[in-house]
Amino acid sequence: MNININNIVGNIRKAVNRVPDILSRRKYRILWLAMFLFGIMSVVDLVMSDSLKFPLWLQIMYVIFFSSLKATVMTLPLAWLMERGRWLKALAWVVIVIYALAASVNCFSLFFYGFGISRKLILIFMQTNFREASQFATGIWANIVSLAESPALYIVVIGIAGLYMLLTRCGRRVYLWITGALSIAGVVAFGWYLVNFDWGRTAHSLAMRTVRYGREVQAWNRKFEELRTHKKPLLYAESAISTHKAATVIFVIGESASSGHMQLYGYPLRTTPELCAAADSLFIYRDAISSASITAGSLERMLSLKYDDDTSEDGLDFPLVVDIFKQAGYKIFWLSNQEIMGNFSNTSGVMVMNADEIEYVGADNSEDALVQRFDEILMPPLYKALADTATNKIIFLHLMGSHVAYNRRYPRDFDRIKGADVQRALNHPWLDEKMAATVAQYDNSILYTDYLLSQIMAQVSARNDKALMIYLSDHGENVYDEGRSMGRGEKYVRVPMIVYPNRRYREEEPEMVERLRKSLSLPLSTANVEHQLMTLTGTQYQLYDSTRDVLSPAFVRRHRYVNEHPWKYETRKDGKTGK
Repeated sequence: MNININNIVGNIRKAVNRVPDILSRRKYRILWLAMFLFGIMSVVDLVMSDSLKFPLWLQIMYVIFFSSLKATVMTLPLAWLMERGRWLKALAWVVIVIYALAASVNCFSLFFYGFGISRKLILIFMQTNFREASQFATGIWANIVSLAESPALYIVVIGIAGLYMLLTRCGRRVYLWITGALSIAGVVAFGWYLVNFDWGRTAHSLAMRTVRYGREVQAWNRKFEELRTHKKPLLYAESAISTHKAATVIFVIGESASSGHMQLYGYPLRTTPELCAAADSLFIYRDAISSASITAGSLERMLSLKYDDDTSEDGLDFPLVVDIFKQAGYKIFWLSNQEIMGNFSNTSGVMVMNADEIEYVGADNSEDALVQRFDEILMPPLYKALADTATNKIIFLHLMGSHVAYNRRYPRDFDRIKGADVQRALNHPWLDEKMAATVAQYDNSILYTDYLLSQIMAQVSARNDKALMIYLSDHGENVYDEGRSMGRGEKYVRVPMIVYPNRRYREEEPEMVERLRKSLSLPLSTANVEHQLMTLTGTQYQLYDSTRDVLSPAFVRRHRYVNEHPWKYETRKDGKTGK
């Protein structure tokens, strides 16, 4: 078979030459404009994520350029289909309608509910029955109708009308120049994004995003159901009673916060100015470690009576903290800015499922940067919980804290510590500029948590009932502390452990205050904090172990375990640590 290369090249050239003529037709100009507007609606949640820290004007320019690129890329095949006959033209319209609906859902859900098409939205719909879904849809329609009262709507409509007039009435050459220049700018902008950000790449495509997130949510639902069926009822439930020495407890669980990077614990940089200013009112444990170097292992012991040296069973096989205190007469709130599924997920979602109020305010997956929010998003639900009419309540706050990537954990206002500050203060010979910048980002995340804790302490201080704040972290972090490596490990599990009682608690529970003061130098494992919480609240339970409670006279010093192995770095009598 003879192949005429010249004919093939000629046909390709003719097809390419026809593209400008086709695209500059009025109906395809309108199609390009529609794809441009839907493109904006499909990525607006990406650039509005808290994880991006470039200025608003730059975010707007990125949306415009990338949406222009999407419009051109989509208009070309759609125009080709529309030129190929009735059935292919119908297929093109199906694609347009589906894309328009998906983009609209993404945009309206973002502005009305705070998140677009994400794991969170898909999870809500997969766990919602028909009646609830219809109510949700009714709520969306009501919100859309309410937009008629917003001046912003009319500004947008006028802008679209002006763009329509420009693109449909300008000359062919001007039209092609405008769309071509914007599309090229979109290529450059997207390339810049790929170089500078290692997340959210597939999220630029609604189709890829929806399919990927849908499959992950479906898999997580199966996993959650398996864990739920494994959960056991509370053992010796009738023995859980309380005198409610503390009427209100705010139990703050930090993330990846190492005490070694806190000014409060001797770090040379100002990472905890608020806590330092309030140090005289705090009970600061100097020798606290987590029972694991990962969140899952630490939380399953912190939220159950599984001890650090228990190696045989799952945390769900032990009595759960939420169940114990709920049975003892406390209303339990679980407010989390962490995930309930994903690569770093754990069983905490099941371990707290009996809480009276549960709210996940941020991302439902650790990789879902589209709905990641700074930890201050927990404050409104905290205020609501504090205003609840229940006489006795325990409010758990689970922070994102200093979770990697560190620079996503704080607003730009808290970008105060710089790499040069780190190099001067630490004087580590192995720290180059890039490493020092990473340390600075980690330290800024600690600084932001310090600010948040000061806000929580203000709430505790202002209460008229006996109230406590307890803060500790799930595990520590190695951020180039001893060399050119970073990450987690059993050596880096020293964590902050702080108790803040308000004035009324101090005045009415002087014996407990004295116990706190005497316990600050004792070796503490966060796996045993539930026994300490029982004592602070006057709660009794049959499986309470006074030998593991640092507040009890019966406390017994024992070798602590990390990751189910004896910890090698206990403090020696000479004050040093070692194997």
